[in-house]
Amino acid sequence: MKRTSVLTIIFGAALAAASFSTVRAQQGKSVKDGVYSADQAKRGEALYAETCAACHDAKLAGGIGPALAGKDFIASWKGQTVGDVFTKIKVEMPLTAPGTLSPDQTADVLAFILSANQFPAGATALATDATPLKDIRMAEPGTAGAAAPAAGVDGGRLYADAQAKRGEAVYAENCAACHGPMLGGDIGPALAGPRFVARWKDKSVADVFDKIKTTMPASAPGSLTPEQTADVVALILSSNHYPGGATELTPAGAPQKTTPLGEPQK
Repeated sequence: MKRTSVLTIIFGAALAAASFSTVRAQQGKSVKDGVYSADQAKRGEALYAETCAACHDAKLAGGIGPALAGKDFIASWKGQTVGDVFTKIKVEMPLTAPGTLSPDQTADVLAFILSANQFPAGATALATDATPLKDIRMAEPGTAGAAAPAAGVDGGRLYADAQAKRGEAVYAENCAACHGPMLGGDIGPALAGPRFVARWKDKSVADVFDKIKTTMPASAPGSLTPEQTADVVALILSSNHYPGGATELTPAGAPQKTTPLGEPQK
């Protein structure tokens, strides 16, 4: 065999191997890999309220338009890519003025939608162009291929540590008189420790949020704002050793978090 033929075969094999590795890497990347930033999702939350909530509901549960969080959303998109979702929003939304969102705004809204569906935030903002996003597949939360979750709700990390700190002040002012300054219970039940876990481990963050928002504080039920409620829930999760992270629990996202709390980390 000629030397040039041997070199051609070797070069061709190396090129094929490199291409195969690239394809495999692309196939392996998903929304479970932290493809948006927490700050980006926060920006998207405000933009969603302004441009999307009228059709898709303030809690992303659907109305005139389909749900953008929960099992119906996942079922609709899990076989497609983040690029497909980006293009759908950029070209067709909002319904009253299609295509008016800038690429940056589109990425921010998409980041908020991913956050509301319990996909984790990362260090880097979502790209503002559909082409690189075509390499990121949509997935079902908790499915195979995702990183192994930590103990606790949906892999933990459903609130921000700074948010739990804010919740301390709200709790001290509105909750401590009944539930004790250390959440150990008094007139009201304990909100931290074995009794709380035993009562709530088969329920969800959504259940805790709804309980507080609609029935607390006992002296003025429903008087906490949605943001205050989320901050108090963050404090309760933190006090029970469910791990926090960089992404805040939002009033819009809390009702979608229906996975049982389970046993906290020790």
